[in-house]
Amino acid sequence: MHQMREHYLTKQLRLAQEETNQLRQHLQDKKPTPSLLENPRPSPYPIPTSPYQEEQHILRHTRAQLGLIEFLEGEADIRAALSRFKQLLLSTC
Repeated sequence: MHQMREHYLTKQLRLAQEETNQLRQHLQDKKPTPSLLENPRPSPYPIPTSPYQEEQHILRHTRAQLGLIEFLEGEADIRAALSRFKQLLLSTC
């Protein structure tokens, strides 16, 4: 049982790392377009304007993913656990 959980968490970590790398590549490739500048979408986070801020944004995203994985670890009812996690996040905003 412990080995299965470890395998699952390792797989989730690998997926999170791959998603982080994809996000990093997307941020590097992204160039502002006039339509984005004219109609910006509101964001709860400031838009990264420097490589340091982009790296911090990516690290924040990765920590959130790992936090969710740890929160869900061992939960039988994933839907209820996600709801509790969402409430926890909303209470910190």
